[in-house]
Amino acid sequence: MKYRLDIDGLRAIAVSSVVLFHINEAWLTGGFLGVDIFFVISGFLITGIIYEGLKQKSFSYAGFYERRIRRLYPALIAMLVLSCIAAAFIYDAQKMADFGGSAIHALFGLSNFFFYFNADYFDVEASSRPLLHTWSLAVEEQFYIFWPLLLLVIIKLPAKLRILALILLILASAAFGEWQVRADQSAAFYLLPARIAELAIGGLVAIMMKEFTFHTKVPNPVAAVIHVSCIALLIVFFIAYDESMLFPGLSALPPSIATALLLMFPIRGPLSYFLNNPVFRWIGLISYSAYLVHWPAIVFYKAWKVAPLTLTEEIGLAVFTVAAGSLFYWLVETPFRAKHGQKPFISNSGLAFFTSLSLIGVVLYTANAWTGSTWVRVPRSDQMERIEAHLAATQGARGAALSRDECHQGMRNSESNFDRCMTLESEQTNLLVLGSSFAGDDWLMLQHAYPDAHIQRLTTQSCPSFVPSEPHCELTHDYIFDHIDQINQFDAVIFAHNWKMNEDLSEMERLLDLLSTDAIVFGARGILNQDMLDVLRQVGADNATTVDTRYERPETQTVRAMIHDISTRHNAGYIDMYDLLRPEGELPFFASPEALLYLDYGHYSLEGGEFIAGLMREEYPDPQSLLAAANNASPPALIETGPANEAIVELPMDSFRTDAPYSFSTADGVISISYDGADGLNIDELASNGRPGIWQTITGSELDDLKGRYILVQIEARSAESGELHAAYTTNDNGNSRWQSFETGPDWQTFEFYYSVPEPTRDNPDVFALLPSVSVGAPSTDIRSITISVQP
Repeated sequence: MKYRLDIDGLRAIAVSSVVLFHINEAWLTGGFLGVDIFFVISGFLITGIIYEGLKQKSFSYAGFYERRIRRLYPALIAMLVLSCIAAAFIYDAQKMADFGGSAIHALFGLSNFFFYFNADYFDVEASSRPLLHTWSLAVEEQFYIFWPLLLLVIIKLPAKLRILALILLILASAAFGEWQVRADQSAAFYLLPARIAELAIGGLVAIMMKEFTFHTKVPNPVAAVIHVSCIALLIVFFIAYDESMLFPGLSALPPSIATALLLMFPIRGPLSYFLNNPVFRWIGLISYSAYLVHWPAIVFYKAWKVAPLTLTEEIGLAVFTVAAGSLFYWLVETPFRAKHGQKPFISNSGLAFFTSLSLIGVVLYTANAWTGSTWVRVPRSDQMERIEAHLAATQGARGAALSRDECHQGMRNSESNFDRCMTLESEQTNLLVLGSSFAGDDWLMLQHAYPDAHIQRLTTQSCPSFVPSEPHCELTHDYIFDHIDQINQFDAVIFAHNWKMNEDLSEMERLLDLLSTDAIVFGARGILNQDMLDVLRQVGADNATTVDTRYERPETQTVRAMIHDISTRHNAGYIDMYDLLRPEGELPFFASPEALLYLDYGHYSLEGGEFIAGLMREEYPDPQSLLAAANNASPPALIETGPANEAIVELPMDSFRTDAPYSFSTADGVISISYDGADGLNIDELASNGRPGIWQTITGSELDDLKGRYILVQIEARSAESGELHAAYTTNDNGNSRWQSFETGPDWQTFEFYYSVPEPTRDNPDVFALLPSVSVGAPSTDIRSITISVQP
């Protein structure tokens, strides 16, 4: 296959998007699509090589896999060796064991299985694993085990049937992925079946270009239009996609097809310089090495530093990725690879020696790390060693305590018998705890605090049991809402979770309104930026007693206010867990001399739960006093992190702008908005950034007053007859309130919603957006004031 410079440019786009996403997700929310671009390119190139060899009857499995090993393994092994060295200096025994397990799986092309069973790509724990990115290499390696065999069968068919067979395979994989992403998103993301479509799309293009000549007959101006359109689409996908999407599945097809069209219709002339320029070509050449080194560098640096990265550090990591990728390319990749028909610098016997020796060394080291051997780590102080050993020794007991019944729904568990989680005891106080694994913490803690009470729970892994944000949480959510009468027989229902800014808690609010029994919301406990053990290592165990607030996530105080507000608006009690956990004003490191309070960044350790139970019992001696205090709770005393003033922003009615099919008019300070489309729309399918729609930007001092704060938006509106109003606040960069929908009538009413405004990651303005009813012939909606006030 003739070498194509534009493919290096595509590789540059792919690797750059992934690196930017991993350094700071807000920079490019869809940057993870770079992996999918890599899949399509890989499918195109490797299929072309295999297919040509099969047609000429020169294909050799031994030669194919030798080239694969030369291409992938030297740089992979070098990255693993350097990662082992970094882990030995930085990681504690528990993290070292996890690292060892991931390393040995990565070495044998099985890391996607390891991470599927142990992590979700977008969660906090996964983001601290330095070899997480090797899942994509494992998918490719597994694909190329069966792909030559499939092509050997397909090549016996007539040319058109070969194309049809591949199209059917792509559709089957995409359809399976669409089903699987709803049933088990982690499996769809990490495992091969749902990813075959992306690799096979590249393979389809390669075979079509070899069997047919239509692509050569496309005029260069037409190819240029296709080229520019597809690059523009990829940019749109990079911006529009984010981790909240159901991905992969059908959503992976648009970026994959755009990449395939770029491969199918290369162009000549000045426009080709975009992908063929020397900078892109160099980044494309080092893309594999840059991909390998960037993620370990980010993870290990964050683990060493503990505190959040500054912009300078983020830029430095990007520069380091290019520099280290270049060195890997020169010193590791190039000596092992053959170029332009030349023999590689390192012979087959040298490759065999290097591979065997490296495999033995890395396997021995990582296997010992995985099984907990101490010699694989650089020794810490005696005190740190005791703390780490104690944490590792007690983790299993905590896990066993949390999973001792069927009332905690895991991500991959079949539906449990939740009825046993609803039993009552007539002679005891009956409490029910709902929420995520953090609620499981509080369930264990409450059992220690109130041993005479009957405390049940229905909790889920990674998401609250009352929010259907993931398939396994839909099981508990549906059960809870189908058994409201049974739940109302408990003396109180306790809600607990790792509360986050702008999480969709509308189902929790609906549940609070349905409960006739007492409800108590446990507020944010204060989550750390890194594991507590890493924070302790940073500050030093000898003098550490409490955790400085700079190690807490910056949104902590805003989240405290947000959760208290939700509980107040829905007549639920509130317990300020943040204050409870800080009896001396700051979060203690230790529950006992060698036992940390937190197991990780926020879950209680076994002793930590018992320590907090003592604080709970001291503050609230029995469940009745807990309930009484919750129902009379004052707003939390927040640690001031933003402007001291309670700013009020009035949005001017004459500053709105609009796009078709929406329109507005302004008269006497009132804006009248309407929908002029020929077909009705579904508000849930419309982007909540105001475009297309009706919007105005928020900038300057007003934005300075709002950013990083918890705000109340109040809108005075009416319509001539029953209508609708939809409003949203968005930063466009890193968050939005989603559409908040209200029913309007002929009388002026004040509608309101709350939102936690993220700190901006770029200099873009924030946007306030409006939509009227989006059904055909709906009445216009009048608005006479919009007020945004910062909450204390």
